[in-house]
Amino acid sequence: MSNFNASFSLDTKTDSKRRVPPDYKHVDELRRNLTPNGRMQSRKRTGYTAEGQKKFAMAIKRARFMVLLPYSDAVS
Repeated sequence: MSNFNASFSLDTKTDSKRRVPPDYKHVDELRRNLTPNGRMQSRKRTGYTAEGQKKFAMAIKRARFMVLLPYSDAVS
């Protein structure tokens, strides 16, 4: 039984399939997850978990505040 416990891990934070959201300094990676209008894409499209999507949203907001990303790509 000890072999089964050694191979099975309940720690989901080390799952290799989960994507880590980029930091606000990685503008190219953030821009990849924006729509052409400058809106954030959904969790379904980005592949982030709920926690990762919140971190992604905060990174977008920080980058916009620091003028690394525009608030909107729409041209009036």
